[in-house]
Amino acid sequence: MTSQSKTESEVGSTGLTKYSSALPFTEAEHNHRTIPDPKLEFDPTRIARLVVASVRTRSVSGFVLVLVFCSFGGSVSRRSGLQGRRTTEREARPDNLVRNPGFELTLEDEKTPLDWRQRTEREEIAPNFELDSTVAHSGRRSAKLSAKGSPGTFGYWVTSITGLPDSNTPLTNHIPTEPMVRAKGFLAEKRYRFRCYFRARGIKSIDKSISIKARWKNARGQEILGEYITSYKLQGEWHEAEGILAAPLFAKSVDLELVLQWTPTGTVWWDDVSLEQISPPQERKIKVATVSYEPPPPSTPDKDRYFFAEKVEAAGKAGADIICLGEGITKVSTDKNFAEVAESVPGPTSQVLGDVAKKYHMYVIAGIYERKEAVVYNTALLIDREG
Repeated sequence: MTSQSKTESEVGSTGLTKYSSALPFTEAEHNHRTIPDPKLEFDPTRIARLVVASVRTRSVSGFVLVLVFCSFGGSVSRRSGLQGRRTTEREARPDNLVRNPGFELTLEDEKTPLDWRQRTEREEIAPNFELDSTVAHSGRRSAKLSAKGSPGTFGYWVTSITGLPDSNTPLTNHIPTEPMVRAKGFLAEKRYRFRCYFRARGIKSIDKSISIKARWKNARGQEILGEYITSYKLQGEWHEAEGILAAPLFAKSVDLELVLQWTPTGTVWWDDVSLEQISPPQERKIKVATVSYEPPPPSTPDKDRYFFAEKVEAAGKAGADIICLGEGITKVSTDKNFAEVAESVPGPTSQVLGDVAKKYHMYVIAGIYERKEAVVYNTALLIDREG
C-alpha cells in the first residue's frame, strides 16, 4: 500500500511502502575483450598514458582511445589512469546500456568512476561522494553517498545514456512540451528494464530519502519526461530496485540519477546498475470503476468506511481491476472536522478497504485524513490486490 500526502500547509509523504555516446560497447564488452592478439604489437603503458591525457582534456579522440584500449587491454596498471577488473555476472549482460554499471572503471585516483558524475544543488547540502572498496553487491566496489548533518541533504550520482534508437522519433519535427507528456501517443513503443541494487544504513525512511529518477531528453538536451523507479525489494542486505520504463517519443538520451535526499544522517551504497531494452508488453484491458455517492446523514467515520467498502465490493463483483473513491471519505455526511476524523495508516480505513481489495483481487484508491502526532495529512491510499 502506498500513500501520497499533503499537510494543511505543505506536501508530505506518509512513507509507508512502495510503491556518452551511442557506443556499441558496454563495460562488460570492454572487459570481455581482454585477450590480446599476439600478432598485434603495441605498448599498453604508452596507450594508457594517452588515454589519461585525452580523458583529462575531454577530447573526442580520448573516448576513441578509451574504447580501443579497453577492448584490447582489459585491466591496466595504476600508472595508466584506468583501473579495470574482471566482469561480474550482472555486468556481463551484453544488452546493458550502462557502460560502467559497477563503478569499477575509474581514473588513476580510483576516486572518479568513468561515465558517472556527482551532482548537488548547493555545496552546503551536498552529501559525501565516495567509491567504497569495502562494500559491494558484486565486483570490488560500490558508489557511496553519506549525509553530513543537513536535514536538506541532496545529491546524486548520474550517468547519461545517449544515442537511443531512431525508432523513438516519429515522422514529425514537432517537439512536445511538458503539458503534452501524458497525451495519447506520446510514449514510443520502446521499453526498457531498469535495475540496480542499493544498501542503506542509518536512514529513517527509505521512501523519503532514497530515490531513483530517469530523465528522458530530446536531441537538444531538453528534458521531456522525468519519472521515478519506486519498486524495490529487500534481498539480504541489499535492495533490488526495478522498473519498466517506456521511452517517450523524441527521446535521444536518458539520465539515470541515484539520489540521497532529506536526511541529516545515513549512508546509501549503489551498485550493479543496468538498463536493457526489452520487448513491449502485450496490451491488456482493465476495468476501472469510480464512486460518486454520499452516505445518508447523519453519519460517522465508521459508518462512512463501511458504506464505501460496500461500493468497492459491488465493483469487485462486477470485475473491476481498480476503483477510485473520493477525498476524505470518513468525513462525508458527518458533523466532524478533518482533524477529528484523522487516523493512522495502517489504520481502520485501510484495514476495511484492504480486506475487500484482497477478496476481489483489485486495487483501491481512497482519500482519508491521516494523523501523525500533531500533523494531519490529506492522504490518498493506494491499496494493492493483496490488500
